[in-house]
Amino acid sequence: MNKIKLVLVIFLIVSLIALPLFAACAKPAPEKTLKIGVPLCLSGPAASWGMPMSNMQLLIAEKINNEGGIKVGGETYLIEPILADTKFTPEGSAAAAHKLVYDDKVKFMVGGIEGHESMSMQTITEKEKVILFCGAMDHKVIGPEKPYAYRIYMSPLEMMPALFGWVVDNYPAAKKIAILNMDTESGRASEKYFVTINQVLGLEVVSFFFKYGSKDFTSLLSKVMAENVDVVAPQGDPATQALITKQAGEMGYKGLFAGTNPVYDKVIVKLQASNMLKTPLQQLRLLQRGRLHRLLPKNSYKPILINMESGIP
Repeated sequence: MNKIKLVLVIFLIVSLIALPLFAACAKPAPEKTLKIGVPLCLSGPAASWGMPMSNMQLLIAEKINNEGGIKVGGETYLIEPILADTKFTPEGSAAAAHKLVYDDKVKFMVGGIEGHESMSMQTITEKEKVILFCGAMDHKVIGPEKPYAYRIYMSPLEMMPALFGWVVDNYPAAKKIAILNMDTESGRASEKYFVTINQVLGLEVVSFFFKYGSKDFTSLLSKVMAENVDVVAPQGDPATQALITKQAGEMGYKGLFAGTNPVYDKVIVKLQASNMLKTPLQQLRLLQRGRLHRLLPKNSYKPILINMESGIP
C-alpha cells in the first residue's frame, strides 16, 4: 500500500512539473512584428494629402493584423505602421527619415508625396539600404543609382497623354490650357512634361507657379483669365485644387477644369448649387486617378514617349 502511495505521489509531482512544459509546447509560436515607416505630411496645408493616406495605411495594417498578419518564410508577422510628419519640407522629410531609420529601426518605408520629400529621405534610406515606396512623380526619385527606391504612382508621362488626349478628343474647341503648379521640385519637373505633352497634342500652354501654402489665388487667376484659356489644370494638394476651383468660379471663370489629384467633390457640388460655376456638371471634368479608367475606352490613349532629360518627344 505504501508503494502505491509513493508511486502516486511521484506521478503527481512529475505531472505538476511537466504540465506547464506541455502547455508551453502547445502554444503557437508568437507573431513577430514588421515595422513599416509612414513618412507623410501630417501638418500644414498639404495635410489634406497626408492625413487621408496615413489613415488608409493604418486601416490596411489593422485589416491585415485582424486576418492573422502576413506569413514570410514560415513565420507570421503583424504590421506595425509608424507615422512621422515630413512637414512637407526637405528638412522635415530628412528628420522623419532619420527618426524612422535610426530610432524606430524600420527597414521599409511607404511615404513621401512630392519629390523634395522623397529625395531628402533618400539621403538616409539609400545609405542604410531601407526600401522606400514613394509617391513622388519626379523621375529623379528612381534609377540605377537608387536601388532601394520604388515609385508607386504614375508620372505625368503616363497620365497626361490620356487626360489631355481625352480633353482634345471630347472638347475640340479647347485650344489653350493654363497649368497651375506649386513652386516645388516636383512642380517644376512636372511642368516641363505638361508643356511638352500638351504641345504634342496641339494645345497652347501657359504655365503659372504659386507658393506652397497659398490661400488667395485671385491675383494669379486674374492673370490666368487674362490669357483667355479654355482649360485650367490646377495641381497641388487636394485642398489647394479645390480652393483654386472655388475662387475661379467666384471670379466668373466658365471654362473647363482638368486635374490628376483627388479633389473634394463636395466643393464642386456647392459651387454648382450656388451658381458660381455656370458650366454644366458633366462638362466640369475633374479627372481623378481612380476615375480615369471609367472615362477612357480601353487602350484608346497611348503614352507619348518623351526623353526625360531633354523633354523632347
